[in-house]
Amino acid sequence: MIRMKDLEEIAALEIADYAICVHIVTSAFDIRRFKPDGMQEYESDILSYAFAAEPPFKTVIADRRENVTVVFPSKIPIWTDSGERVEVVCPPERRERLVQVTAAATLFKESQICVLHIIFRPLPGEARSLLNEWEVIKLSKLWIGGEGVPEPGTTDEADQSQKGRWISFRLQDEARSRSFDDFAAVLFGSPGLIAPTSPNGSVREPSRRLSVTRTAYLSGVRSRSGTVQIKPSEPSSVLEARISKLILGEDDRLEGPELAEMVAWGGILQGLLDFREIGYDDLGDVFRSFSFGESAPTGFHKGTLVSIGAPSRSSPIGISPYLALPHAVLIHNEECSRLARACAPSPTHGGKGHRYSISEYGKRLDYERWIAGCYIPNPFHYKHEQEIYQVGHIQRGADHIRNRTTARIGQETTQRDDRIKRRDLVLVLSGIILAVLAGAQTAFARAEDIIPFYAVPSLAIVLLLAAAYLVFRRM
Repeated sequence: MIRMKDLEEIAALEIADYAICVHIVTSAFDIRRFKPDGMQEYESDILSYAFAAEPPFKTVIADRRENVTVVFPSKIPIWTDSGERVEVVCPPERRERLVQVTAAATLFKESQICVLHIIFRPLPGEARSLLNEWEVIKLSKLWIGGEGVPEPGTTDEADQSQKGRWISFRLQDEARSRSFDDFAAVLFGSPGLIAPTSPNGSVREPSRRLSVTRTAYLSGVRSRSGTVQIKPSEPSSVLEARISKLILGEDDRLEGPELAEMVAWGGILQGLLDFREIGYDDLGDVFRSFSFGESAPTGFHKGTLVSIGAPSRSSPIGISPYLALPHAVLIHNEECSRLARACAPSPTHGGKGHRYSISEYGKRLDYERWIAGCYIPNPFHYKHEQEIYQVGHIQRGADHIRNRTTARIGQETTQRDDRIKRRDLVLVLSGIILAVLAGAQTAFARAEDIIPFYAVPSLAIVLLLAAAYLVFRRM
């Protein structure tokens, strides 16, 4: 057995103030037993005038837990960018971190899609709550995956957690550690709320017939995203100056601890455990997505929204609602497009080449059109939240998917209308043929009152009706 090379965790950052949020998409989640607990004021403030009267979403607090222990494995095997297999070695004293956790949920009223939020915050004055860049990146792997770690939301993730080979969570006064999905189910008080999927994306739950309705369409994959808000140890202006220098490619290059810190920030933004291999020239591209202005530097990288600024201590959910809610709307819109794509009527189904009947085709098309119509346009009042919405949709490809969905629905509507026209034509022709046969039967009856002359036209009518039925099924 070949021994893998060890990658030692040498930290450049000590992070004392942070909020790390894992967003999980689910459906059919009942929030009525939970209370907003102060979130109404934030939602009223953040929404533009047109949306304030009837907010498209509602956020509630499901649970708050103190003294939750995050347990990191002693070693994490990963694949590096060069194709080498290495093990990230966690120092024994850093294997357990103590945090406080808030569980919240944002329900989108029309689609009934729910975005769950699990937010990790430090305990005041607790040394074991301090994180470094390695630990932030490991937590971000709960939604990013990649580099050979267990894919988020799969049975492999749950199995590896139970075996101590992946991140697990231990509640206060409990001896055993839980996988992330199990931990989330406890926080939201709904066992089985988040069904783990197999590596190929199928849900590990009893199979059920697809129900194309406005209230009960369950998709297999439970996707995750994340928001990371971190207060830097130095003033934000210093960090902004370094980022600007990297983006502009100035000759006065960063060196020593300053460079090590920026490489660490780059690793956090990209969610890479192999972040020390990020080249100096590549750092400028990593930070190019950041926006600067009155608010803290904020940027997207795929499924991660990162803000380098102090988390809001007054927020009921433990992370700034001005980050979490725009991100939740973005996630909701992506889920609407994904559900529309998943239930789109295709030319064949069942793998046997049978086409959907016109009725089945129409039901799937109606649901696809309805769920795509639940897409929420930019509902925010302030410039910062508007930019998060706009930039996130562009950088994550949500606008592109939305445009493709709209075009596909138009094509499918045309195909459905063409099939209805062909069916109506067949019905008209069938009526004409039946009238001709009826007349022929009458003529035969008058010419000769013999049974065969009645039987032949009757048999022809039966065969014609059978043929018409088969034609209708394939339309």
